[in-house]
Amino acid sequence: MKKLNPQEWTRFWDESAAITTFGTHTHKNYEFQILEFWQQQLSGNFEQVVDLACGNGALSWIAHDIFAKAKQSTRVTGVDIADINPFKTLRRKSKRYPLLEFVANTSIDQLPFADHSVDIAISQYGFEYSDIEKTVLELDRVLKPTAKICLIMHSTSSKLIRPTTDLIKQSSRALNEVRLHELYLRLDEVCNFPDSDSDPKLLAEEKKLRAAIAAATIDIGDHVDGIEGGAGAITKYVFNMANEFSAKAPRRSTNRRKVILEARTTLEKYLGRIEDMRSAALDKSGEQDLRRCLEAVGFSVDQGVLNYVKLGNIGSTLIARRG
Repeated sequence: MKKLNPQEWTRFWDESAAITTFGTHTHKNYEFQILEFWQQQLSGNFEQVVDLACGNGALSWIAHDIFAKAKQSTRVTGVDIADINPFKTLRRKSKRYPLLEFVANTSIDQLPFADHSVDIAISQYGFEYSDIEKTVLELDRVLKPTAKICLIMHSTSSKLIRPTTDLIKQSSRALNEVRLHELYLRLDEVCNFPDSDSDPKLLAEEKKLRAAIAAATIDIGDHVDGIEGGAGAITKYVFNMANEFSAKAPRRSTNRRKVILEARTTLEKYLGRIEDMRSAALDKSGEQDLRRCLEAVGFSVDQGVLNYVKLGNIGSTLIARRG
């Protein structure tokens, strides 16, 4: 399955201005069991920490706060293949975070660190997107002899991944089969024609279009209803277009077409991200392969499952130590 390229992830992190991709499950940043996991793993004295595939720095910010509260001068570096700029995107002043930096346009299998210079490598839903064998070899190079690796990763058994099969299927169906946006684009054209509110042919076409839109909307709703975890992106796609043709909306609009096209594009981007996430998630075989890669370069490995409040299993954990 095709993976998103760095430019697509760059657009996501910039346009969403989100710290995480965790949706409504977090208020601001990771919390509860996720935060507890990192507080435990980052307890200790470290000089250099690297956050692998950091995105907008959700884990980097957490690590910085943990070390700041402990009054430690630990350097935290977030690395991502996308052209990220979390300070700018999240409107945070870099002067307030003198020990935190972000390195953009950099693959995590080609880290900008000297040999044996990093104390701990961490990652939150990022490591598994990389070429795992190459990344493990790169970590073997940059990590100190007594370093460790701590990861939370997408797994095929998690509550975040299990619904993606249905979400991918129904997002693709809405975009490529039902094509509700095309009905709305034609309705927009009809409503913007001169005398469209009095011309019998245009009124008749409008009536047919509205009936087709109503049927298509019901059809999409019937297919997404009951998907585990909800189908917010598909629902938003439908709602944003429908809102442009509500009873309160003007009959003619020069902006409506842009809104419809944006609704389509937003759902297409969402589909790409969940396809990427599904492709990156590790099954049992993948987790065993990762363990073997780490053991081959001298790490002892502990693997587990992370349960998060009412959601339950949200991914796998890995703690690798050597020395």
